[in-house]
Amino acid sequence: MSLLALFGLISLPDTLSEREKAAADFLLQNLSPALIEGIGQELFLENIELAFEAKEEFPWAKDLPDSLFLRYVLPPIVSQEPPESWRRVFLDSLRPIVSGLSSAEEVAIAVNRWCGERVKYRPNQRRDQGPLETWSSGWGRCEEMTIFYISALRAVGVPARQAYTPWWPFTESNHSWTEVYAGGRWKYAGSCEPADSLCSAWFSEPVKRSSLVLSVALGPSSGPDVYRFGADYTLVNSTRSYRDVSVLLVESRPGDSLALSVFNYGALRTVAVLVADRKGVASCEVGPGDYILSGRGFSTVVRVRGDTTRVRPARGTELPESFWLRYPEGGR
Repeated sequence: MSLLALFGLISLPDTLSEREKAAADFLLQNLSPALIEGIGQELFLENIELAFEAKEEFPWAKDLPDSLFLRYVLPPIVSQEPPESWRRVFLDSLRPIVSGLSSAEEVAIAVNRWCGERVKYRPNQRRDQGPLETWSSGWGRCEEMTIFYISALRAVGVPARQAYTPWWPFTESNHSWTEVYAGGRWKYAGSCEPADSLCSAWFSEPVKRSSLVLSVALGPSSGPDVYRFGADYTLVNSTRSYRDVSVLLVESRPGDSLALSVFNYGALRTVAVLVADRKGVASCEVGPGDYILSGRGFSTVVRVRGDTTRVRPARGTELPESFWLRYPEGGR
């Protein structure tokens, strides 16, 4: 039993099935206490009930393994939006749209068309809107469009997760989009931006010049593709799914934290933080290009090329007065 349940934030009724209890325990272990308290008892249990309703109803969801269902269908939020009771609204609205479809890919395309008819892009405040607020307003930022689309997909049992590039290296701003698990692998889509197929979006070409693409999962995880994880999240380095990559190896002191930056909106913006291991080596897969590498006592230009780039920055190194940063295209 989770400490959250023991402390009375959530009380699990005896009527829950064993698999519902396992799902509840997963959420209690992997959502923050503050978020659990914000969700509350009623919404917490409703989210579980409706997630399993979709799993039992739709053919593409029936045989989903727990590794996909728990992390990419069950979660009650996508990013940092406030909790809302969205599952029933989306499920009832989308059931006529997806009835008769047989695959997650078909569903993802149809749901994106439905989403695109209801939500358009418009910049707003930095605070994330919930999916129902976005639906009500009819607009949102790219992250809010992603929250809306992922919520709609999860409501009908399709595994979906947020992907984003922290900063574009060759132009201003950044971007967030949706990844859908379909046909045995992750595929991408522009959120609320309908297309006739997956892996077809306005950013299909720009992403081939990205520095880093990260995908978000609920709960901590490990593996060769994990960029970073915490108590309630995992960031997966998905860059190689979009373009060729180079392994950047930086020789430093054990435990050193190093910032890899690009030029965006008139300033240096950190796209990745590398931490040196016990051997004093920090590593990360990134798109080839030129970066600013900064650490304790140095800041230097690093030119990342080929399969592997190894650097050993000298302490006291400073940036030159002028320099070029170039980012060659390298698609998959």
